[in-house]
Amino acid sequence: MNPTLRAKLVFALSEYDRKQSEAAKRNPRRHHNPYAIGIYLTRLAEVEADIDRGADPATAICAGFEGPLLSSILRATGLVKTGTRKASFKGCPVYAPVTPEPES
Repeated sequence: MNPTLRAKLVFALSEYDRKQSEAAKRNPRRHHNPYAIGIYLTRLAEVEADIDRGADPATAICAGFEGPLLSSILRATGLVKTGTRKASFKGCPVYAPVTPEPES
């Protein structure tokens, strides 16, 4: 993955997490998961692996993230939204790689 794109992605994820945390501190009815940044970075690692296998960065990012977080990432990177996410397991969204994983 391009180091500049990776830096933009990490920055976008950390900024989104920081803003969510600050919003939760101001509004007691709002909740912020203190482990969210770790979850975001784990998903970023999956997206990075997909991009390294040859996937289009915008498509891989759109497959890995959704909602306001996806919008924040796309704004920070200057990419355009492609497609929608469909993969789920027991009702929870999961990452479905854009490119097939290599056989062992």
